[in-house]
Parts: sequence; structure tokens; C-alpha cells
Amino acid sequence: MIPTEELIAAGDSTIVLEKEGEGRLYYRLGVRYAPADLTLDARDEGFVVDRVYEAVDDPDDVSQDTDGNWNIKAGATVRVTLTMVADARRTHVALIDPLPAGLEPVNPALTVSTTTPPPGELDDGDTAASTRPSIWGWSWFEHQNLRDDRAEAFASILSGGTYEYSYIARASTPERSSSPRPAPRRSTPPRRSAAQPPPPSPSPDGLTVRRIPCDTCPAGVWDDGAVRRPFVTLVLAALALAACGSTNDSTGTPATPTTGVPTMAEATTDPTTTTTTTTTTTSPPIVGSAGTVRIPYGDAPEQFADLSLPDGDAAAPVVVLIHGGFWRNQYDLTLMEPLADDLVDRGYAVWNLEYRRIGDDGGAWPGTLDDVAAGIDALADAARDHPLDLDRVAFVGHSAGGHLALWAAGRAALPDDAPASAPDVTPVVAIGQGAVVDLVGGAEDGLGGGAVVALLGGTPTEYPDRYAWATPALGAGPEMVSIVGSADTNVPPPYSLDPNQPDGVETIEIEGADHFDLIDPSSSAWRAVVDRLNTSIS
Repeated sequence: MIPTEELIAAGDSTIVLEKEGEGRLYYRLGVRYAPADLTLDARDEGFVVDRVYEAVDDPDDVSQDTDGNWNIKAGATVRVTLTMVADARRTHVALIDPLPAGLEPVNPALTVSTTTPPPGELDDGDTAASTRPSIWGWSWFEHQNLRDDRAEAFASILSGGTYEYSYIARASTPERSSSPRPAPRRSTPPRRSAAQPPPPSPSPDGLTVRRIPCDTCPAGVWDDGAVRRPFVTLVLAALALAACGSTNDSTGTPATPTTGVPTMAEATTDPTTTTTTTTTTTSPPIVGSAGTVRIPYGDAPEQFADLSLPDGDAAAPVVVLIHGGFWRNQYDLTLMEPLADDLVDRGYAVWNLEYRRIGDDGGAWPGTLDDVAAGIDALADAARDHPLDLDRVAFVGHSAGGHLALWAAGRAALPDDAPASAPDVTPVVAIGQGAVVDLVGGAEDGLGGGAVVALLGGTPTEYPDRYAWATPALGAGPEMVSIVGSADTNVPPPYSLDPNQPDGVETIEIEGADHFDLIDPSSSAWRAVVDRLNTSIS
């Protein structure tokens, strides 16, 4: 740790990091700071975040003053609920909530922790765990950390919408504290500025948390757009204010991002806000590529495809892209837009398909499968008005979309009474990227927080026909390829195979690739997809 005053005294000097000997050098550069003036105007940089405290045992344990201060009784157990609103698709989001002095998180994963109710289950017994994502059920985040001084939740990709994160904490020590507003960030807490005003006096029997619009929140978001970077990417942390302001240096002047460093997208909220809407929603999909035409294939708002064409008038081979997201409406077709742009540049026409998902009216069984079938078959109508070569069609899907791509490729093998059993458009090749193929195994193991059961409306024992019909008929006609990443923890490679059809699909494993490397246009995993497309339909 180098005191800031020493850096200031050194002036515009160069910092050199070096090592001796062989091997890699792992390092992190960061800065801790606090502004001279805590009265800052909020800025909207793509996020809105708010925090609410809720008593678990006795409603009188938690109260809020008219000036926004929270009073928590000593020894009380509280639920801390953060609501984060993203106005567009974001990648590599870290939502971090610094705990005020006197509060400590209760980690239900530890055996020494007391039993805590799931989100939504309080004294009235009203359980809402299915609609309030958390560690007890399906969650928008991929992993979380409950530390002594903060709670953290991490997601690689978020579509636009409203997301809720909740955890339990206990007021273990009577304290007074000025608590930073909640926000996405990627930094460590700063030192308190000497200019910071004194916090309010604590209540006689507990903890007072003062909510202030401040720049002491070391908050921000990694947002690389379409380019994926791992969480361990070097960050020169110009600590961005997320819940309540902007990125500033110690004088309150907006800081300039360092060249070559991922920018920190900030979140903002009205400092006077004390309540928040917690309904999870998703924003309408956004057309990505210039010249893309949106073509509906049904009346529902999710029933459409984005058609992108390469230059020239000749009929182009067609790639149908199907996005994933464990069949849930948290994600949309914008996940596949970078791939669509890459394919169009290579001379392919792209049919980027949207469909009703879990959480949409008519989504899940059988609407999700019906939509994918109808959306693909709508290519036959689109080919009447656009130069599409339907003799050279490929289906490419990622994650749950990989399941749908492989399933759609085998529709001709379905029994007559199965949903969408008579295809109008058939592919030459179908490629699953980290595809969920083993539906029975996924259901039994709770893959994706119970996503398979949510898609099909029950377990394999309850609905064996649904599982049989929804499982891709591997090897039924077109070429079928499964591309998996050896480091994929979202859909581990065994789930991309069907134990009952071991020879039905060609499997290509990309060493070291994780789930989202598979849809990174610059990755070797995507090059494997392009190579197969060039061989099969180019």
C-alpha cells in the first residue's frame, strides 16, 4: 500500500511492476480515495440501484426516519434487499453492497449459521422464493460472496431489466454508520475522508444507518460490450460511484478512464428514494446490426426474428441463431448479435430468433418449442421476399438455445402427436454450443436452478413423454455437432451429451473455454463453429 500523499508528492511519475525469474507475474493496481465534497449530483450511466432493510423476526426491529436513516435494533436479524435496474444488456456485472458498521452477514452455507428463512418468507409465511431470485432458488447471478464487510453477486451477462438480490444480516454490535448506497462495483472500500460529515447519533438500543448520496461507495460495473473479459482482467480501479454519483478523484473532478482498461459503467438513483419496485422485467429486444429487418412470425411480442443479409443480391446460405439463458426470459436475442455481425461479414444471412421463454405468457412447455419451430419455419415465407438459400441452412444455438437448435434439427423424427413434428425448413447441420442435451440428467441434478423442470412443467417421472419429445433426436437426418468448453461450469460437458444416444452427435471440446467463450466471436470456440459452417453450407 502506497499512501496517496506520496503519489501526489512524486508528481507525474511512472509506476514500474517487475519480477525476477521465470513464471507469470500476477498483480492488481487499484486506488482508494474519498472526495472532499460528499454532495454530488447523481449520474445515469446505465444502472439504478436501491437498498431496503426489512425485519425478519419483529417488524419493530427496523424503522426508517423521514430523512432516510434506518434504525435497526441491536441483535435483530434483517433482510437486506437490493434492486438493480439495467437499461440494456451488460456484461461482467459485480453488484457489491458494503455493510454498515455493526451489521454482519449470515451465510446459510455455513453449518454454524442459524437457520434463515428464504426470501419472501417472513412472519406471515408468505413465501416468494420463486419470484425473488436468491441463493435459495434460481438466481440471475452466477455466484456470490458473503464477506464480513460486504455482500457480492457476480453475473457474466445481464439483459436489460430489473434484478433483485437479497441476503440476511444481523445487527451484532450497536454502532453508528454512514452506509454507502448499494451499487455494482469492482473495488475495495475507500478510507473515510476527513471532510465527511459526522454520522447521526445511534438509536438507544441499536444501529442507525444513514443513507447519503456519496462518492464513498467504491462502485462500478465492468461493461465490455460484446467483448468478454474474465473477472481477473487487470483493472486500474478509478472507483466509480454506482448508487449515487459519478467517478471522481479526490477533488470531486470526474476521472478519465485509463487507456486499455475496461470502463466502469456507473449506476445512479434518486437520493431521496426509500422504496423500490421489485417485479422482475425485461426490456424489449433491440435490433443490433445495421440493416437488420425484424420479421414477426406470431402475435406475441416475443415471436419475431431479426434477419440480417450480407452484401450482394445472390441467395445467401442461412444461419439460424438461437440464444440461451436456461429458457428464461432474463436473456434475449441480443446475446447472439455479435455472432450475427460476424457471420454477415463472412457472407451468411442470419435469422436471429426470439421466442417465448419461461416467465413469458405462453412460454415454457409447449410454447417455447412451438415458437422455435414456427420461427424457423417462417424462413420459408421470408425467402419469398429476401435472397435466402434454404438448401443451405444451419441451426446454431448456445446453452438452452443449443438444446433448441439440436431439437429443431431432429423434428422430422418426432411422433405425429408431438409438438411441431412436421418441419417446413430442415438444416444441413445443427450446432449446439454448450447445449443442454441431457434433459433427464439436468432435471434430476437441478441444472440451472431447476431450469429443465421449469421448462417442461415437472419431473421426468411426472411427464416422461415431454422429456422424450423435448430431448433432441441426435443423428436423425442432418449433421449434429456439440461444441463444449472444458471449463464450462454453467453447463458442464456431460450435460451436452445424451447417455441414451452416445453416437448421435459429434463432440468438439475446446480446452480451457468456459460457457461464454463459446459465444465470443474472437474465441477459438467460435472459430470451430465457423469452420464447420464453411465446410457444410458455405
